[in-house]
Amino acid sequence: MKKLKNCRDHPFLEQTLNHLGILYKVTHSYSKAIETYGDLIASKEKYYGPGAEQLVQPLKNLGQCQHMTGAFEESIATFKKSIEIAEKQLATGKPRDPKDMRKHLGEILFTLFSIFDSMQQYTEAHEQIKKHHEVVKEIHGEKSTQYVHSLFLSTKLLLKIKSEAEQNETVEACDKALALEAEVNAKRTTPSPLKGRLLYTKGSAEFTQKKFVECKKTFTEAKVIFEADPEFHELAQMIDKHLEDVDEKIGSNSFNPALIGYALVGLATLGVVGFGVLKYNK
Repeated sequence: MKKLKNCRDHPFLEQTLNHLGILYKVTHSYSKAIETYGDLIASKEKYYGPGAEQLVQPLKNLGQCQHMTGAFEESIATFKKSIEIAEKQLATGKPRDPKDMRKHLGEILFTLFSIFDSMQQYTEAHEQIKKHHEVVKEIHGEKSTQYVHSLFLSTKLLLKIKSEAEQNETVEACDKALALEAEVNAKRTTPSPLKGRLLYTKGSAEFTQKKFVECKKTFTEAKVIFEADPEFHELAQMIDKHLEDVDEKIGSNSFNPALIGYALVGLATLGVVGFGVLKYNK
């Protein structure tokens, strides 16, 4: 290994460093993985050039390892560099495998969105998820579970960042996603949890708008879906509490801002943060 490091253009160097980086990453030896991916990137930059497509994946891996060590700002800069290279490569039509390049780009955008969302930097998160929409649409098409899930993530953000007067944007975004979800899952015998997620978000936005009657109907529909899936029983119970509050508001016509906070806690359980696999097909 030491001999290979002293010879940056050795034909086996890239493969050796890549396998070593993967080994360190899967064994959670992130500091060693960061060093190894740094060596790999330096080798690829020397051999292929600083804007080469071969840099996209190792930069993605480096950014993930940096994130796992808590080096958030460094990981963000690394991910952005990877995105910049991938976007330029796709714009010029140069990648050897455009579909694979879009796949990497989609994964990086999703990860960066998740980081900004967890840091409550919602404007940045919204920019990344909008780009994610377009990449997912190019890979899977508009009428796909993957695209609808990307739209769902965007609706959660809108619920957080839009004012009461602007929550109609959230409702409209949910309706758009729900219409696509109905087409995508037309052959399902039971409603998908993704539909329940969208309904929960829509109901939360309607509550913020003080549209309590509409909110009750939307929450009730979401509750039925979640009750049918053991994985979401806790969320169904949370919606029960929301519905009690909604009934009280319908009777008193008063508004308790605390409920939107409860709803956001519930919505936090619906998203996927980090590098886990999205349950697109559930």
